[in-house]
Amino acid sequence: MLSSAPAEAVHAIVALVDDDIISVRDLEQRTRLALLSSGIPDTERNRQRMSGQVLRSLIDERLQSLEARRHDVSVGEEAVAAAVAEIERRNRMAAGRLRRMLEGAGIAFRVMEERIRATLGWQNLVLRRLSSRVSVGDDEVAEALERLRKNQGREEYRLAEILLAVDSPKDEAGVRESARRIAEQIRGGAAFGALARQFSRSATAAVGGDLGWTLRSEIDPDIVEAVVDMAKGAVLDPVRTPAGYRILSLIDRRRVGVADGRDSTIRLLQMFQPAGGADAADAIAARLRTVGTRPAAPARCAEAAVFARSIGLPPPLDLGSIAIGDLAPRVRDAVADIPTGGVSAPIRASDGVILLLVCDRRDPEIVLPDPAQIRERIRAQRLDLLAQRYMRDLRRAAIVEIRAAGAAR
Repeated sequence: MLSSAPAEAVHAIVALVDDDIISVRDLEQRTRLALLSSGIPDTERNRQRMSGQVLRSLIDERLQSLEARRHDVSVGEEAVAAAVAEIERRNRMAAGRLRRMLEGAGIAFRVMEERIRATLGWQNLVLRRLSSRVSVGDDEVAEALERLRKNQGREEYRLAEILLAVDSPKDEAGVRESARRIAEQIRGGAAFGALARQFSRSATAAVGGDLGWTLRSEIDPDIVEAVVDMAKGAVLDPVRTPAGYRILSLIDRRRVGVADGRDSTIRLLQMFQPAGGADAADAIAARLRTVGTRPAAPARCAEAAVFARSIGLPPPLDLGSIAIGDLAPRVRDAVADIPTGGVSAPIRASDGVILLLVCDRRDPEIVLPDPAQIRERIRAQRLDLLAQRYMRDLRRAAIVEIRAAGAAR
């Protein structure tokens, strides 16, 4: 439902950003959008709690749009439409579904279009004005590649971040409280990536806060032990940095240059004995011990029906090739370390006993990043730092008047 507030209240001014107006209506609509995209229930309490950070984001967005306009950077309708299509593709929506979903939630579609236009305009402005100031030497690329080789086998972590900027001491308490609430909302089920896209002031906001892979040795010493102990999907309490407050979540972990077993592909044959419970599983295990290595492991797959009969089971079912990471946990644990031609221990199921025969295993090729990828990563990091400084300077130079009565609505 759209707001039923009187027209004068809807158009009341919440903030002035260099004479550009943010109205009560603007804030209400963007708050609803933030709640919807983050998976947070749209309640009066949640709107009140979210509105402060939404207002900060709107102010930054207006500053970015004004700066883009000042430098004659514009974003065409085709670019906005392409961005909408990409959002729908990423969320597996049919064309036009995003508009219908927003309007069904009482959010004007132009709110999404304005947000996209501001984001694209800022990205284009940063590339135009700052990219020429970023250079990465061949020696830096070679040094980074050598460091990767030396660190092969060591732990690295894929982290995601939300950065809430603090540009003035007067903003400290409000930003700290916003960071605490966002972390609390994520732990309550809100989507980290959606909140990063809405509120993070880092360039990683465009990819849901994804920082890529980071070596343990490169993580801030103040938080490295906490990161090492994190479960996947866990969120750290906000950390104060020179730029503001960072909220970090662990996406995944691995070892540098070591194949992830979950990416290995195996071809499985399944043998199944209905019912029987524990006694049947024990009996099949005993028959396996009797058969031993006969026939030889490779022949087990070529003559799988004969092998199944030798242990008293029906002919096997070919399950095809499957990535180990896509298997159900119990099955994954049963076959993860079995070589080609090997047989799993009997797996008890609700309706019988399963035996799995591994007929092929293909491990992923271990490939370190190429020099071009390393160069682009270093370049992106430096461009992000320049963009953060650019934004900080815009905030400091801007004349922003926040009208508390409207903001508190």
